Amino acid sequence: MSSQYRPLDHTPEDMFMSEVDTSYDNGNRLSMGESGHQRGISETSAGGTTSKFIERPSIRPTSSTDSKKDGATPRRTSAVFAIWWKEFIACFLAVAAAIATFATLYPYQGRPLPQWPYLITVNALLSAYMVVLKASATFLLAEGLGQQKWLWFDGAEKPLYDFAVHDEATRGPWGAVKLLTRTSLKHVWHWLGCILILLALFVDPFTQQVLHYSDCNVLEESGMATIPRTNFFAGGGPHAGAGLISITSDEQASINAGMSAPGGHVDVQCTSGNCTYPPFSTIGYCSACQDISDAIQIEWLNYTDINNMSFLGIISYIPDGASVSYVRGPQSNFSTMSILSDNTFQYLVGLPTNGSAGQSAAHPIDPVTEQPPTGCNDAATNGTWRCIGTGAANCTLYPCIRTYNASVRNAALREDLLKETPQLPFIFGNDESVQYFSTLNASCLTDTERDSLQKRGYTINSTTDWIPYNITFSPISNQPQSATNNSTEILNFETTLKQRGCLFSTEVAFVESLTYDYFDYAWAGNLTGVWNMASHGVALFEGPQMLQSLYNYGQFSFERTQSMFRNISESMTNHMRTTPGFEGPDLFSQGAAAVGEVY
Repeated sequence: MSSQYRPLDHTPEDMFMSEVDTSYDNGNRLSMGESGHQRGISETSAGGTTSKFIERPSIRPTSSTDSKKDGATPRRTSAVFAIWWKEFIACFLAVAAAIATFATLYPYQGRPLPQWPYLITVNALLSAYMVVLKASATFLLAEGLGQQKWLWFDGAEKPLYDFAVHDEATRGPWGAVKLLTRTSLKHVWHWLGCILILLALFVDPFTQQVLHYSDCNVLEESGMATIPRTNFFAGGGPHAGAGLISITSDEQASINAGMSAPGGHVDVQCTSGNCTYPPFSTIGYCSACQDISDAIQIEWLNYTDINNMSFLGIISYIPDGASVSYVRGPQSNFSTMSILSDNTFQYLVGLPTNGSAGQSAAHPIDPVTEQPPTGCNDAATNGTWRCIGTGAANCTLYPCIRTYNASVRNAALREDLLKETPQLPFIFGNDESVQYFSTLNASCLTDTERDSLQKRGYTINSTTDWIPYNITFSPISNQPQSATNNSTEILNFETTLKQRGCLFSTEVAFVESLTYDYFDYAWAGNLTGVWNMASHGVALFEGPQMLQSLYNYGQFSFERTQSMFRNISESMTNHMRTTPGFEGPDLFSQGAAAVGEVY
């Protein structure tokens, strides 16, 4: 700036004793005189209206020549900072708070919360930044409105009340609202300052909206996560005969538990209570059921008791399979189960009759009420076993390989069955005294191993997932099953497959003993209902527990049968995973448990 301000043109006496005759309106308005002096408050006297005031100094710019004469060479930059230093600091703090907020939040966007010392949190820092930002911004807005206050009175006359309103607007939101009501939209800076003061009220709540917490998994490197699986299972019971072993009480308990729900406790390890596991395979049991109700045949028979009373009986049967003879009397057969092969069971529910009124009397009955079952009037139910009064299914339990996906959330295990192998053929070893059901996971094999197996006569193609395998060396002792086959190359090959978890085996003795030493007496037989002649309903059922659970007091169905076999197979699998049975010198089954990640 090329000019400087001159010293005051008035003496102290002039300033305090000057008196100017001015006209002052009755509205007590404050204005500027032509000479640039500020007018005072009017006084009314008998002679007219005059105003006494302290004359404002006349400030006019001086030329650079005058400045040089006075010898004054102040620096503009220093002068500006000396006047506006507080505003500069406030601007700096506001910008610094905004930058600090970004610098604090950006590194943790979409990432876990930091673990800072002294329990300092992101929320605490963010709140501190906002206090600084809001205080700095409010100070700047107050200073700006203070400057606008003087500009407001520059020009036309304004009421003194406006001075107070401007001053109040610099002190808080209510004053800003009052100033907004006194100004029009053309006063842009007044409106902007007041609006920003009001918006400052919402800084705190909107600051909290910046932070959004969501659940995420954070890998814990030091945690432990394992879940049991097995590549080999041998029954735990002692020798019970040629090719047979006893079924232990724990093995029986796992089967019985599956009659009501999937049983068997899987002891999973997860140190944090939140873990995930990659898909893993384990040897276990699978089931499959086929509805064969269409094959049921019905025959009518006449019976005569010792009192020469005639009764009508009905035989429900599967050709070359199970049959149920139903005669209304003190006791009546309702269902039966028989074993068709090593692992296939045939379940048949016979059609009842009232026993004396002829063939037309044969109809489904509720064994509790001896009346036709209810709820069979719509298409969705009238074709069910319960509503037609009879049904039959062939169900199979067989060793298989089951593949799971597992996770632990809040210490609760969830396992999803991804796939399971179909029933694979048994391949016996060369030594018939030691027989194993074995299979290979084709996806584990290298190209070299595939070629080697194909040369040994195995059929492998691009669609082969599992390969029935004739294991040469005992999974328990690593001893050859035949003295004539002692190939080191095959031993090394099978050992490598074991270590990589590609080879799965179970003893044939356990599979056959399960069928003929347990299921044959625990499941096979007839379900007999004992009638209560007084209530005309079945008082109790006698027979294997499996048949009682399947019939369920007349609430039987194919879906229930299928579900029970599925639950039993899952329960047996859980037992096999956690209790492989034999503890030999080279038990590879317990092999590596599935290892997961801890979060």
